[in-house]
Amino acid sequence: MNNISKYNDMPLQTISRKVWSSFIDGLLLLIVGAILTFTIGFSVLRNNETFAKYNNQCFDNIKEMYKIQDAAKLQVIINEENTKVLSPADYFDEYIIKQINLSYLNFKEDFNAQGINLNVNDDNYSTVENDNLAYYFINYKINNNINIDDYKEMSPLNYFKEEIFFKNINKEYFIDQENTLPIIKSDIAIKLYNHYSDIEHNKDLYYEFSDAVLEIRNIGLNDLKTFDAFDNHYELYSEAYNMMSKYNDITLIIVYVITFVIIILLPSIITKDNITLGKLLTRTRTIHNEGYKINKLKVGLTCLLSFIVNAFIIIFISLFSFGFENLTYSLFKIGTLNISFLFILLLSFAFMIINFIVIIALANHRSLIDVITNTKQMDITTCVEV
Repeated sequence: MNNISKYNDMPLQTISRKVWSSFIDGLLLLIVGAILTFTIGFSVLRNNETFAKYNNQCFDNIKEMYKIQDAAKLQVIINEENTKVLSPADYFDEYIIKQINLSYLNFKEDFNAQGINLNVNDDNYSTVENDNLAYYFINYKINNNINIDDYKEMSPLNYFKEEIFFKNINKEYFIDQENTLPIIKSDIAIKLYNHYSDIEHNKDLYYEFSDAVLEIRNIGLNDLKTFDAFDNHYELYSEAYNMMSKYNDITLIIVYVITFVIIILLPSIITKDNITLGKLLTRTRTIHNEGYKINKLKVGLTCLLSFIVNAFIIIFISLFSFGFENLTYSLFKIGTLNISFLFILLLSFAFMIINFIVIIALANHRSLIDVITNTKQMDITTCVEV
């Protein structure tokens, strides 16, 4: 009889308080985990020579890939030292200004009639040599022997116009002559200029051009990936990035273990009744399903299952620190299925959902963890602790 818990005569804990108890513990795991990651985690990685080596390898190859993209005019480097490039929006703006200037050179009277006078020189209007899109498909691709079978015995210029450009943008917007780049019709160019200059808004037209230009650019970037020089740098980058991801993931795991020990394991062991801060605040206590006090084995098993069910919190810690992508690389394969760290953490999330569903489904509102450990949660709100 001495093993009967003093909470045995208390009512079972309500669903809402069980949820609040879990939420409080989970929130503490997230907050403390994020703090430890930002402080200890980052500090350890910064001082790790191997991680620093892979970090340098990663960024060195990013710079080299940007240089190749810049040479192909599919990317524009604005600060080589800090590896800064134009955003997609700025890339489009640089492209469309040259196109508008080309239209101005051909239809100057139409522009002047609208009170538009542009200062056009040899460098700021679109030509085969400086057009951000045409240059890759007409010059760089063929000069570097990149998938030249794509040309299908067409001239590079005709290939660009017929197979790439006009398949992604409305041909009615352009004057198309032989042996020249397409020229935007004056009325369309004037609308684009007015929108760009904030004189008159033509959002639909502007975004139609923007979407088309960036889609063509993506076609070029994807094609460029098959270029041996680019592919070599990409392989080295991927190798370094995957190794950095492994170090990041190991750091996250260690941080989570430390956090779990502080927030869940130590309070559960010290109190001997599996009392965490969440259970303390919601006045919840754990006892054996038959009314006995729980022993150390059940405390340990409960903590282990709690460790598993809360592991998905690592996803959120990662979002606030290293970023989401480092969780997605493949750890191993089962058949054709790639198993990533993220996949494992999502299994933890699924366990948490099932645990919650079981609480709702069972008449006595025991969780899956309670069922496995043969315990139950008691509401001690009316109990006076001695």
